[in-house]
Amino acid sequence: MRCIGIIGAGRWGRNIAKSFAKKAHVKKVASSGNLVNLQKMQDVVPGIIPSSIEQILEDKEIEAVVVAVPMENLADIALQCMKSGKHIFLEKPAATSKEKALLLHNCAEDKVCLVNYLYLVDPSYAAFKSAIRKAKTSKISFVWKKWGTFNNDIVLNLVSHELSILFDTFQPEKVKVLEQTNVDEDEICLMLQVDNIVAEMYINRKSKSKMKSISCETSKGFFMWTPGIFAHDDTELSINDATNLLDLQRDIFLDKIKNDPGYTNLSLAEKILTTIEEIKS
Repeated sequence: MRCIGIIGAGRWGRNIAKSFAKKAHVKKVASSGNLVNLQKMQDVVPGIIPSSIEQILEDKEIEAVVVAVPMENLADIALQCMKSGKHIFLEKPAATSKEKALLLHNCAEDKVCLVNYLYLVDPSYAAFKSAIRKAKTSKISFVWKKWGTFNNDIVLNLVSHELSILFDTFQPEKVKVLEQTNVDEDEICLMLQVDNIVAEMYINRKSKSKMKSISCETSKGFFMWTPGIFAHDDTELSINDATNLLDLQRDIFLDKIKNDPGYTNLSLAEKILTTIEEIKS
């Protein structure tokens, strides 16, 4: 059984720890010192040992480290983990700049560094991607309405998810920001040129209703994806339970450690952060 350390005891760090504890020995956790969060982590993973980052990285039994800290600290802590020879399960967006993501990429050697772009592992998304790759797409629209994550930058935290899908699906050579409207820090509307495709993105994280969907106009009709569901024109197919995506990503990470130890998807993070910097400029 793999031995795992966790850096970050916040809500999402606890979710990841709970998932990994089903398949691995989650031995130690380091946090900023929030005693309430540490107690909640110990409730989630009984027996986990509160530690420092240094204690986790010096522990030879620990093969891999989950890094789930505030976005501004992700790259620096991930770099420490890389220099200590640990595999890394790294929360998105991996860094706050393309330069830091590139620095991470250049330091990655024979260890796994998987950036957790969670929606890319959804089987229904895989069906959606496969279908639209066989058609000519003219327009794609992203809509995400939710409540929460107010303490994080909306572009780095939420737009990054949509960009991960955009890059993963179309593998574009060129992405250009055509227009953006920031109504306030909790709502954003973007229009992008993705090679020959127009992409629209709307995100509202103060919505009383909940919705996440992608719709795509193509030469073979209308395609739609929402977590767990893939639709084509009037036919809708529920492929999976969208609540288990973290477990799927965990399994991919553990498999990469075993079978593909040099794997990283940091190049995707670099592309996303390049576009984010254009959005913010």
